[in-house]
Amino acid sequence: MATHKRKPPQTHHLDDDYIRSRARPAKGNVIDFDDQINGFAVRFTPKGTPTFLYCYGSSLAGGSARRMVIGRWTPDSGLSASSVMPAMRKLAKSYRGQVDNGRDPYKERQEAVDERKAAEAERKAAQRREEAEVTVDELCDLYLAEHGPKLRPATKRKTELRMARYLRPVWGERKAKDITKADVIALLKPVRAAGKRCEVVHMLSMVTGLFNFAVDDDELEAITDNPARGLKKKLITKNERPPARDRALTTQREFRAFYLVTQPGIYKGQVMGKDKAMHPDEAACLRLMMLTGCRPSEAAGLPWSEVDMFAKVWNKPADVPGRSKSRRADVVPLVDEAMAILQARRGNGSDFVFPAQRGMGKKPLTENRLAGALRGVGHRLARMGIEPWTPHDLRRTVTTGLYEIDVDTYLVKRTLNHATTGVTDTHYNKHTFMRQRRAALEGWAAYLEQTTRGTRPDVPDNVVPFAKVGGR
Repeated sequence: MATHKRKPPQTHHLDDDYIRSRARPAKGNVIDFDDQINGFAVRFTPKGTPTFLYCYGSSLAGGSARRMVIGRWTPDSGLSASSVMPAMRKLAKSYRGQVDNGRDPYKERQEAVDERKAAEAERKAAQRREEAEVTVDELCDLYLAEHGPKLRPATKRKTELRMARYLRPVWGERKAKDITKADVIALLKPVRAAGKRCEVVHMLSMVTGLFNFAVDDDELEAITDNPARGLKKKLITKNERPPARDRALTTQREFRAFYLVTQPGIYKGQVMGKDKAMHPDEAACLRLMMLTGCRPSEAAGLPWSEVDMFAKVWNKPADVPGRSKSRRADVVPLVDEAMAILQARRGNGSDFVFPAQRGMGKKPLTENRLAGALRGVGHRLARMGIEPWTPHDLRRTVTTGLYEIDVDTYLVKRTLNHATTGVTDTHYNKHTFMRQRRAALEGWAAYLEQTTRGTRPDVPDNVVPFAKVGGR
């Protein structure tokens, strides 16, 4: 069988003039070899910059030919800039000499690259060891970057503010590993002396969480203990702990006061004496909370996309940050009074039912705005002899009211989107109890209506006991 010798490639004198005038291929690539240095070549493509190659045989390359990129040609070579050709020819001759001596220049170059990568990896490892001794400022930044997205937006914002106010000015430039229990006690001492018991609890919780994060992070090897561990009982005695809030509206006078201060009217941002008029959106949002028992942040940030006006329900997603504290999806039945609030705001030009007063409706109200609105009517409530309340107290009010009209505990939990325990509820029972929950909230709305109008029946006519629901 006859064998055919491979035809040697056509060679050219490669210089700047040749490369500049050489026609580019219509597609693919073309390699032109030099007529002086064996293996020296230029690769041309339709639009790219010509590339210098050094090509050599397969015996050194493990059975395959090497086309080794050694540089790039530039259009200004030999014109406004010095020619790159002498350097490329010199490099090609050097590689030619290595090949003649049985060396594989491509393999050696790759080994050099691998060595540089290994050196870089070691440098980064040393940097990580050095970063293990981060300052408190750097630890705060790491915590917010990695743990911040897991926090509710309001919680993250308050954490950032407390870090900026308390931690960074005092500890910021110190090494986090050097912080001791004595430092934590000294940090909290002035806040405790000022009588800010709630703030002491929040600060201690923040410091504990910050250093728990550091201890659990394998890269922060230098931080092995939490300096705030065990300080809660020492710093906050049982008598000093802020009592859990138990405020709920239960009397006829309190319900009437609520509807009086949230009464719709003309808002001009005016302040009359010490009384500030409540913005209609803030007032309506508080009323929606009273009718649904939802959390302040959920009502304030309610987008239209969660409202189904036809089905009269509010679809709370589980996977959208800030929309469900329990991170469980829920469908909230909307009674007629709640639907009237929403209907009055359709076409408000915003993605949100209750847009913020600033920002052209691009952002929603916040829980802080609702709290501020209630503080603004505090003097009116004081003149009525009514103890003030917070937005979250309305959720407690709805809970108390549902029990008042004999709604079963299981349905109250489902209405509040609280967790229900047991294997059956956790894994098997997927019923939404929509009919029963709607009836319960309709009964609650009727109870509010009749109470504020002057009659206080034990149980409204349209409310039925739910003692048997769920086998409870």
